[in-house]
Amino acid sequence: MKTTAISIRLNKEQKDLITFKAKAINISKTDLILRAIENAEIKSDSKDTTKLLSEVNRIGNNLNQIAHAINLTKLKNQLHNFDFSTLENDLTIIKYQLNELLKKA
Repeated sequence: MKTTAISIRLNKEQKDLITFKAKAINISKTDLILRAIENAEIKSDSKDTTKLLSEVNRIGNNLNQIAHAINLTKLKNQLHNFDFSTLENDLTIIKYQLNELLKKA
């Protein structure tokens, strides 16, 4: 049960558009707006988010450089008795987690 109301200001065109869309699919204006906001993906454009994305990208680049250096060292057989598979798996997990963070930001 809906018990709370809010008020917003729109120009005439915005109000007419909401009314038109609600009538077109035979629902109330309230239900139209609720559907829109419940299905909307909202992204922040804040400076903090931009800084976070920049830092995550730098970390990802560093991880790629580390992985590249390890692969070169492994190819040259310069490191013996080192568990490369564990390190590569850890780097892959970190890269995946960073990509997931970027998708959410």
